[in-house]
Amino acid sequence: MNSNIFSFKLGDATAYLIFYIVILVMVTYISLKVQSADIVSRTYCYVTILISVLNGIYDAANRWKRGIKCRCNTKLFVIFLSNGIIILYCLYIIFYVLIIHKIGYRFDAILLAYLGTCSVAIWDAVAVFLKDMSLKDAIRNNGIGGVEG
Repeated sequence: MNSNIFSFKLGDATAYLIFYIVILVMVTYISLKVQSADIVSRTYCYVTILISVLNGIYDAANRWKRGIKCRCNTKLFVIFLSNGIIILYCLYIIFYVLIIHKIGYRFDAILLAYLGTCSVAIWDAVAVFLKDMSLKDAIRNNGIGGVEG
């Protein structure tokens, strides 16, 4: 029970998937796809990604279970690591533009490091959804554990 990053809360899992997976991935994909020639506008894309993954790190830090070793903290470490890689890449692009005034070497495939965050979140969200569905099914079928309700 303590290894799920959402603590099996359906609303928390749903909101996380919407705000940290669906919206972030869509915004990143669209902004990388339709970049303008202006380097300032191109930099905004990376600033947006940076702010989003910083929010993800803040969220993961608030979920961290202090003082204990558990699978939940291991999963959160994967989120820290994958978001940290993206933060370093975005900072590289942003500072390179600020110092050199042009877009330097871009390797946007590094943004795929976010798959670490996605895999942890989707895995735990699926567990939450399955638990919720099985609980509703058990209640519908005359109670839980054979106890008629």
